[in-house]
Amino acid sequence: MNIERGKKHKAQKVCIHGVEGIGKSTFASKFPDPFFIDTEGSTSDLDVTRTCPSSWAEILSTIGELRQDHQGFRTTIVDTIDWAERYGVIQCCAENGLSSLGGQEDYGKSYNAWAALWGKFLDSLSDLADTGMHIVLCAHTQIRKQELPDQFGSFDHYELKLEKKTAAMTKEWARMLLFMNYKTTVIQDEKTKKAKAFGSGERVVYTTRTGVWDAKNRLELPPELPLDYAQFSHIFDPPIVSSPPRDPVPAPVPAPVPAPAEPPAAGALGRLQAMMQQSSVTVKEVQDAIASKGHYPAKTLLNNLDPAWIDGYMLPKWQGLIGIINKQRAANTEGATT
Repeated sequence: MNIERGKKHKAQKVCIHGVEGIGKSTFASKFPDPFFIDTEGSTSDLDVTRTCPSSWAEILSTIGELRQDHQGFRTTIVDTIDWAERYGVIQCCAENGLSSLGGQEDYGKSYNAWAALWGKFLDSLSDLADTGMHIVLCAHTQIRKQELPDQFGSFDHYELKLEKKTAAMTKEWARMLLFMNYKTTVIQDEKTKKAKAFGSGERVVYTTRTGVWDAKNRLELPPELPLDYAQFSHIFDPPIVSSPPRDPVPAPVPAPVPAPAEPPAAGALGRLQAMMQQSSVTVKEVQDAIASKGHYPAKTLLNNLDPAWIDGYMLPKWQGLIGIINKQRAANTEGATT
């Protein structure tokens, strides 16, 4: 019997929904080392790494590839899942010979088939989270009338813009469901008894469910927070707890290791620096090798390289670049001995 006690830090499964233009994609881009599965082209104005699938199969294939190799990323973001649902419904109808979901003779069969397909999608994301990668699902929100069984009348409720079954499954799947909106205060005029809404433009994140919106969290967050990733960063990058002080022990003198001339960075540049350190090559050697192939002028700073070019061309052909560097080293050695 394997018994565990205490809190256990795990990759988080987060779902974000909010009104149009509130900043869901920008907020998601602040998560650690993000990779976007951009289903609707909403990240074109953000400096992020992305793939833009055009089918359900491409979405699942991307998730499968990340499960095998994180490729230096720590967060996978599907933006948005309601657009991903469109691709999934097309796939479901094609697999079941349907023109659309529903119909008089359907009796809910097509919706059940779609829910089963969506369940496999969520399972694949859970498998990815089990490998240590955070998952963030962005969604549009919709307002739907609701009625409580023991109350009279109906009321407006913000909820995920998904089919009912898939929305319920997604809310259950997520460890954290966040609702984003502009803060509005409603005041009743004492004379006319009419309600007036006043807004300051302040953007807020709601973390617990009310009669007006869907939200939840399992981390004892305040019910309302400013729309600022700094309010959540401790969840995804928890502080390192130092060990109790001990008697000082002389530190061993480390062997000299070639290090990047530039400070460590995030994203594509950070992955390049890691490869340089692992291969024991210097910034100048990399600059000379790039210049020898005519990709960039000599002495181009690494932080001026296009991140997309680093990830899409340079790192996949790293061994070829090392071959060029080794030839340069051999030529330099031969020149020094003559």
